[in-house]
Amino acid sequence: MKEYLKGEKVTFQLVPPHLHRVNAAERAIRTFKNHFIAILCGVHPDFPLFLWCKLLPQAELTLNLIRPCRFNPKLSAYEALEGTYSYNRTPIAPLGAKIIAHDTPQQRSSWAPHGHYGWLIGPAMDHYRCFTVYNPKTRKSSIVNTFHWSESNRFSCPKITAEEQITTAAKELAQAIKSKLFLNLPDRDLRSNVEKLCTIFQASVDDLIIKKLAPLQQEAPPPETPSTPTVEPDTHPRVDIKLKDQSDETPILDENVDTHLRVKSLAQPSLPTTISPTYITQ
Repeated sequence: MKEYLKGEKVTFQLVPPHLHRVNAAERAIRTFKNHFIAILCGVHPDFPLFLWCKLLPQAELTLNLIRPCRFNPKLSAYEALEGTYSYNRTPIAPLGAKIIAHDTPQQRSSWAPHGHYGWLIGPAMDHYRCFTVYNPKTRKSSIVNTFHWSESNRFSCPKITAEEQITTAAKELAQAIKSKLFLNLPDRDLRSNVEKLCTIFQASVDDLIIKKLAPLQQEAPPPETPSTPTVEPDTHPRVDIKLKDQSDETPILDENVDTHLRVKSLAQPSLPTTISPTYITQ
């Protein structure tokens, strides 16, 4: 192999033995193993592990979606090879979840249940908004577009509370009232009543937001403000200064000089050896 590469003028180097962090292939294998172990830790407790091979397509898909491309780090590895992935056409769900797949009337008998339990093993890439589900009774995979999450999964689906629904409806109603259609109302009384409704809904939304933020503001510690040192005002009188010599740093104060006169600077380099007092009047 080495002789062939040298004959083809291919530049190569060998990595040290038993040092996987230098070999890019070994590092990629470790990344995939960690990713797949995390997926197996999140499946349903009763998920049959002999279906682990069915989880590989989505595991590879999600790993390439989060890994950057080598020659263009601004793109994911999947987008560089396959193009932009559409989550709307092909949604992704947690692997190994227990679901209740819907059976259409053509698939079930008249008095049969409307669904059957199954295991979610990935998206159906060739179907619009569909998933691949393994049926333990038939031991086959099928394409499903409607299903319900089982309550025994390790994760819980996020739900919208009643307060959030009311708040969203109040915001949308207030925005609809403030639209241009409101300005075209011919009746003045109707317009005033609508304005009152808008004020009421906006006030209710603000109250809900304040109530939600109040506990967070109480728990958060107050910001520390740096203490500024207090500077005492200079109460010394401003006097004229007479210097006998530049090396003499002791000023001579004249008591007859007005205290509101300006002080001559001691740091002027152009001062003569002897400075006569000069009185400056304001």
